[in-house]
Parts: sequence; structure tokens; C-alpha cells
Amino acid sequence: MPNVKVVPKEKMLFHATCRDFEMDVDVPESMGGGARAPLPSEILMWAMGSCAATFVSRYFNNLGMDSSGIGIDVECERVGMRLQDFKVHVSISDPEKKGHEENIKKLVKNGVISKSMMEFSGSEVDVIYPDEKNAT
Repeated sequence: MPNVKVVPKEKMLFHATCRDFEMDVDVPESMGGGARAPLPSEILMWAMGSCAATFVSRYFNNLGMDSSGIGIDVECERVGMRLQDFKVHVSISDPEKKGHEENIKKLVKNGVISKSMMEFSGSEVDVIYPDEKNAT
């Protein structure tokens, strides 16, 4: 079972550890933070993006393709103290990887972190090819 420990470090700055890794976590300035470390919401989106990147990379690796040219962006809306409407954008710059959009969407939606978060209404996944936006 995953285990993360978080303890106060100093004025609204916290120290988090998991396995042999550690990092500081700050809170928004409106809550007494000071832009000294990532916010909890940013760490959550990092986890979501990393999970998506893992599943997309494994998918292409299993097809005998490398995972170069893949980028993941995660955004969401903040309403009061709640994050909602998560959007995961999978960017693929390699034209050889076209035609896999539906499989990629399913993989990202069913990833461990994503599946936990995507069940909120309004969450979505899209796959884009940045070079095609400029090619018209």
C-alpha cells in the first residue's frame, strides 16, 4: 500500500516523504504560504500527468515504438476548496503515432491516479497533434 508522510516544517510549509524521496509542500499565499514549494493541487496534477505519461509510454513501447514526442498537460478548475473538471491533454508530435487516439483516451482514463480523479463530472481526456494545428 502506498504510504506518504507529511509533517509541518515551518510557517505553512510542510515536508513530505515517501519511500526514500522527499519534498516540501507549500500552501497558497491566501492560506499563509509563500511560493516556496509546489502546492498540494499541483502535486496532485503532477501525479495525474505522470500516471498518464506512464500508460501512454507503455502503450507505444508495447507496440514497438519509443515514447518520444509525447507530452502531458493537466489542468483543472478550482471552485472554493474543490478541484474539478480535470482535463488531461496528451500531445503527440510524432506523426507515426497517429490513429491511436481512442486507445490512448481509454488508457489515460483507466490509469490508477486518473481513474480515481476522472470520476468527477466534467473531466476529460483529449489527444492533440500540435503540428497539425499549424498546418492549415
